[in-house]
Amino acid sequence: MTGEPTATADPAPGTPTDDAAAAHAGRHADTATAGAAAPAQVAPNPLRRAMIAVVAVVLLCVPFVAFTLINHEAAVSSWAVFAGLTGLMNFIHGGRAIGYLAVGLVAALAPISVVVGAVPLTGAALMALMCGGLGVSALWGLQQSMMLVPLYLCIEMFAPPAWGDAPVDRGSTSYLLWTMLIWGGGALWAVLVFPPLLRKMKTFPREPNSRGDTIVYTATLTVLCTLSTLVVLIWWPGSNGAWLIVTLLVITQVPGARSNGPSSGSSEP
Repeated sequence: MTGEPTATADPAPGTPTDDAAAAHAGRHADTATAGAAAPAQVAPNPLRRAMIAVVAVVLLCVPFVAFTLINHEAAVSSWAVFAGLTGLMNFIHGGRAIGYLAVGLVAALAPISVVVGAVPLTGAALMALMCGGLGVSALWGLQQSMMLVPLYLCIEMFAPPAWGDAPVDRGSTSYLLWTMLIWGGGALWAVLVFPPLLRKMKTFPREPNSRGDTIVYTATLTVLCTLSTLVVLIWWPGSNGAWLIVTLLVITQVPGARSNGPSSGSSEP
């Protein structure tokens, strides 16, 4: 006994007890940090989406209603809706420049499609040109929206809508001018009206394709659709034959391309 007070010895640093406590506190801190950093997942509002879809359909129908009030031909004027959809989808996938390019294409090719549909060889030649352009657009990842140009115009080629009760006169100047006006006006309306309304929408990233895949896609699509157009115009004219071309355009895809639709929002390989 020395008479000196004996101090209670503190646990030595680095003991298993301290290590376990520190690890436990660290896990709680990490969990709290991760919980604070992770944004809350907001469930999509189905009512809001339905309202947006209704507004979009109403806006696309405005040119149709206007042209119908002017010429009193609902069947011919109804193509303004599909022209507007073509312009809208190309704007969404490619921006304003591609949207205006689609406007020019449908306005120029719609009356040509009506005229060349009377002769199978010229109709097949126009289909080859449209499919060739569609295939080249895959190099910049624009094939999904540009596909609407030949998809809709092939119906104009095979079975143009009648003007009144008389049979369609494919060489009528007034009919061709109205066709150009309806297609060009419908597409231009969409490209002018929708961009301000969709300014907050996230753009869909384009996925450019390699040159080799683009060549294979272009050659396959052009050969299949050109031969099918020739066969349909010779032996099976009419709107029913157009479904063969529509099917080929939809099911023919770029080799190796990711099949991310506009609604998937996925960018992972």
